[in-house]
Amino acid sequence: MNPAKWKKLLPILAFFSANFISQTGSALTTLAIPWFVLQTTGSVVKTGVSAFFTIVPGIIANLLGGVLVDRVGYKRMSVISDLLAGIGTLLIPLFYLTIGLPFFVLLVLVFLANLLTGPGGTARISLVPDLAEIADMPLERATSISQGIGHISVLVGAPLAGVLIFLIGTNNLLWIDALSFGLSALIVGAAVPIVVKTASAQQAQSVEQEPQVKPVEQMAPKPATKRSFLTDFLDGLRFIVADKLILAILLTLIITNMLDVSFTGVVTPFYVKQLFGNAVVLGLIDAAFVAAALLGTILYGVIGHRLPRALTLAGALVFVGLRFWVFALEPQLAFLLLITAVSGFASSPLNPIIFTIAYERIPSDMRGRVLGIGMGCAGLGMPLGVLASGYLLNALGIPKTLLIMGACYLLVTLALLLNPEIYKTKKNAADQPTATQPTLTIDEVAQVEG
Repeated sequence: MNPAKWKKLLPILAFFSANFISQTGSALTTLAIPWFVLQTTGSVVKTGVSAFFTIVPGIIANLLGGVLVDRVGYKRMSVISDLLAGIGTLLIPLFYLTIGLPFFVLLVLVFLANLLTGPGGTARISLVPDLAEIADMPLERATSISQGIGHISVLVGAPLAGVLIFLIGTNNLLWIDALSFGLSALIVGAAVPIVVKTASAQQAQSVEQEPQVKPVEQMAPKPATKRSFLTDFLDGLRFIVADKLILAILLTLIITNMLDVSFTGVVTPFYVKQLFGNAVVLGLIDAAFVAAALLGTILYGVIGHRLPRALTLAGALVFVGLRFWVFALEPQLAFLLLITAVSGFASSPLNPIIFTIAYERIPSDMRGRVLGIGMGCAGLGMPLGVLASGYLLNALGIPKTLLIMGACYLLVTLALLLNPEIYKTKKNAADQPTATQPTLTIDEVAQVEG
């Protein structure tokens, strides 16, 4: 490969590698915590409570951490968050092996670990457009690859978790997760630049006799107007409310995310324990979903620009919701894996479309807080969902609970189809700006973080 091309690709490749390591470790923990609670307590209600304490801190961190991301910088916040989250995760197995780990202590540690993880996730998502610009990579492709990395990490982590739970126990998986945070921080800190010199700025300099934007290193710092944390937060919130398209998608995500996390975090572990009694089956179900989603993500990266965004988004939600209805019938494992794969494949365009729309519409200097607030709001229903699903399973049993969830998923999808705002997004990639088109002002260049 051309050395100049390799130099452009190195930051985004390092970014993808760090995400893969961190997310693989997190995939292990995602399965380890609910299985640990079920094994030690035998209570599906406590499993729902533990899922509640996993989700709530992420919502808080997304809602409030986005402002910190914009202020501290994308790279710095990614590294700091990974280091702190690694320490928080490390305390769980440490306490288990030393002073003991009562249920309420586990809840506190899970809460802290997930609270510290949130800002780092927002920072890394905010990095994608700038790193894509350095690499001369179209924004939709970079977004699809970023989502595909997440799928691969779960594809590797989910079945591995099932095997490792059997071999070394659930608590020992958390040592691996803590290590993954440290490696992620090291890679981002070493290979991703602090200040991104955008490709558009470089192109402008090559055309003009005199550069319009001086190198960032030579620019004297410009005094910034002091703004309160609340002011920045409200600016991000007002942006979301004013953009009717983003708001319409966000309202849909509040319900679908609530149902999805309840299904994967509470219903599926209980379902597998009751019908199969084997953690390996839980890993296989997760792996089937993610493997199909990865295949769909690759396919979408090839032909996605030819598909109408609105209908693709709504159609994907319809097929993802099919798994609720089929699981309610309690079929054989082979058919469960098949419908899980179908739903996973259908889910593949969802995040690439949603994040591409967001990247196109959010100003670069507001990206952290708007994405953070948006992701936080999208998770507002999750705590209620995991708590309610535990009680529903306990009161109504598996089939009725799944039928109720499937009906809710279908209704919210139909509501999105009837919302005229969803049809106002660009139809395909040919109509949208690429990652190399924006021209930044001097102030924007100074604020960009790698």
